Amino acid sequence: MEISRVNCVVSGDVRELSEALLTNRLVVDVELRRPGCALLQAAMGGDPGIANLFDADKWLIAPTPAMKCYSISDEQLEQFREEVNH
Repeated sequence: MEISRVNCVVSGDVRELSEALLTNRLVVDVELRRPGCALLQAAMGGDPGIANLFDADKWLIAPTPAMKCYSISDEQLEQFREEVNH
């Protein structure tokens, strides 16, 4: 656990605590329901290697108006991965 996450738990800051529980950063277009490619993940603040969880033919290779970086939980990431890859 990072120091900033430990500090927010000790200080009792509920907002920061909830953000600390959302441990994955994923660049995704929520309208198209597709993730950005590895380069878009890197450029827009996604976690390193997160694009590898998705089939490469599902990646968006150019930014879109609805593309944004989201903080999501492990469970949300797994659900989205299953949705996209199937």
